[in-house]
Amino acid sequence: MKKKSGSPRDYEVFEKELLPHYRNLYYYACKSIKDPDLAKDVLQDTYARAFQYIDSYEPGTNGLAWVFRILKSTLVNNIRRGKSRGRDDLINYEDAETLGLLSNYSKIGSYYESGTVSKGASDKLVTAFNTLSVKHKTVMILSELYGYNYSEISKILDIPKGTIMSRLHRAKKALRGKLIELGNDD
Repeated sequence: MKKKSGSPRDYEVFEKELLPHYRNLYYYACKSIKDPDLAKDVLQDTYARAFQYIDSYEPGTNGLAWVFRILKSTLVNNIRRGKSRGRDDLINYEDAETLGLLSNYSKIGSYYESGTVSKGASDKLVTAFNTLSVKHKTVMILSELYGYNYSEISKILDIPKGTIMSRLHRAKKALRGKLIELGNDD
């Protein structure tokens, strides 16, 4: 029989290691399901399940990867339910199919606002970045913006490390090519 969650330690671990990822997971859920209110519901279900099974989480490990797997499962279940209820209009199939992670453009924007990248260059970077496939955007975001290494990305996405390395290489190559192409338009 499953142990009931709710000890002070459970609340502390949940609050310190899982809740900080809410915003990033919400962005991902919004991108996968086109309805922000439905995305909030999915995230609420995700966090309810995360708390229910908190005893299976190893404190100090990658909380994002652990709660993301729950989100991924919840999204798949909701997408299946939505499709069966005739709500295909709410599903972004390109993103839901990949179920990558964190299309959080807010961090990208913060680089532009900080003056690190000029406005013209930032527009070209965003344009080039948006030409990448979802699976390539996902590994770029996790690697370049969030600083995860190949092994961590592999665990988060539940994809072999070699696939991560290949996708990241191809994403960078495609991004570089698109930036060169856009640079010649001036």
